[in-house]
Amino acid sequence: MKTLASIAICFILSISFGISQDFDYSFSEKYTVSTPAQLSVSSSDGNIDVISSTGNEIKVYYIARKDGKLLKIDRKELEKEVTLEVSQNGNRLEISVRHKENFSSWNMNQVNVSFKIFTPSETTGILHTSDGNIALSGLSGDQECKTSDGNIGISEVKGHATGIT
Repeated sequence: MKTLASIAICFILSISFGISQDFDYSFSEKYTVSTPAQLSVSSSDGNIDVISSTGNEIKVYYIARKDGKLLKIDRKELEKEVTLEVSQNGNRLEISVRHKENFSSWNMNQVNVSFKIFTPSETTGILHTSDGNIALSGLSGDQECKTSDGNIGISEVKGHATGIT
């Protein structure tokens, strides 16, 4: 009986941890917005995943990698590697990540930044990446997606969506 109870508790805890976080990230930031929210993300070399959530905040998970390995760094350390611009004006959030001016496409030792973003379901988006995938799920509002070298996945989105790859 104790063994069965122990297994049940372990199972419940593993599900709880799995729901709360099932991905690795470098750091995260939260922004309070009203709806409908407007999200603009531009990345020179990374994936952009936008998922609907409840509430009135946009939670941005920054996933910085170098040589394919996750970097456990904060925003200040990331800004030493890339040009990061974040601005919020009311319900509009804009994020832009670019390689520094000394960037060379042949430099394999560069930092790439991807995003996993949880936002209110009523969010319009403008998402651009040069070399990465874009995924949208559960949003209500117009969406514009553009990637030079990647895939675009759109699931359960209400509104006009355009995608260019």
